[in-house]
Amino acid sequence: MEPLYLTERRAQNMLLADACRRRQRARVIVPGTDGPVTVNTRFDALELDGVLIEWPSYRSDEPPAYGELIEVQLTNDGEHYAFRASSRGAVFKPTPGDDRCLLCVEPPVRIQRRTTRMKLRYSLAGRRPIPVHFAHTCDSARVLVGRLTNISVVGVGAVIPGGPFRVLPGELYRVSFQLPVSDGPLEMVARIAHANHISDDMRLVVGASFCSVDDETLRMPQCQLIEQYICTCRRAGRGRNSRPRMHGE
Repeated sequence: MEPLYLTERRAQNMLLADACRRRQRARVIVPGTDGPVTVNTRFDALELDGVLIEWPSYRSDEPPAYGELIEVQLTNDGEHYAFRASSRGAVFKPTPGDDRCLLCVEPPVRIQRRTTRMKLRYSLAGRRPIPVHFAHTCDSARVLVGRLTNISVVGVGAVIPGGPFRVLPGELYRVSFQLPVSDGPLEMVARIAHANHISDDMRLVVGASFCSVDDETLRMPQCQLIEQYICTCRRAGRGRNSRPRMHGE
């Protein structure tokens, strides 16, 4: 089904104003050295020159720089939306006693309404490395070994040192990895969604979508283990940083 778009300015402003008024959850996808990084936060305010989104105080990095393209995702009344826009950098609240850092995002040209449920990847940055093995379904000589950078019930991201050969979107690989919560490796077929060769340090950054997501019998055990692992990571994050961790689902 084709995605639907909100291109009329009034409809966009009403959606964003409601999200800010209710301080709804926002998921900001920013570029990272090992692939896209998800920042879970909340909307703050809608102003004439952009949308203000709270930048979490627990993050050690700065908000996206001025002009950097990001993606913002939100859910409103059961509908899922996303838009891409340029960052206008960090701003600070002028209110005394309120020293929060906010990310200003330019008003979007269009907002996409998704017709399927969104599953965001959970970033594994800062966590114990999880090795991953990719084996081409039609060529046993094409094998990739690296580590996971993010995970969700619909796919994974990984970085492969060396990037031994060219990987193309659409190729099928058998992917296997073992989570700390599983007794053995999880194995499934995945389709390459994107593959970027980083020439500076000879790395291959890939994103892959599981092909069994529509088969409940095949995907349910893996989904339960992946969700269990993500929940474990969230709880550990709350205990370590005394903050809520949110993940779009």
